[in-house]
Amino acid sequence: MFLDNERNRDSLMRAMEEGKALAVEKGRAVMIGHVWTAELAGVLMEIYPHLIEEGYTLEDLSQIVRGESPDADFRD
Repeated sequence: MFLDNERNRDSLMRAMEEGKALAVEKGRAVMIGHVWTAELAGVLMEIYPHLIEEGYTLEDLSQIVRGESPDADFRD
């Protein structure tokens, strides 16, 4: 799912919550955002500690696709 279709804090937070819900439901979620988006960077900096506390991990999609991640079995 795309995180930053709308580049304001409320939309980004809502998209992140939807992604987290999808991860809980499916066991994982791929959330895509643009690295140059200042708004997304700000939201990620704000919520990153909470994501880690809640047991989420952030990984580079290319690592998962190459099988270099504990979550590499996403294809099942």
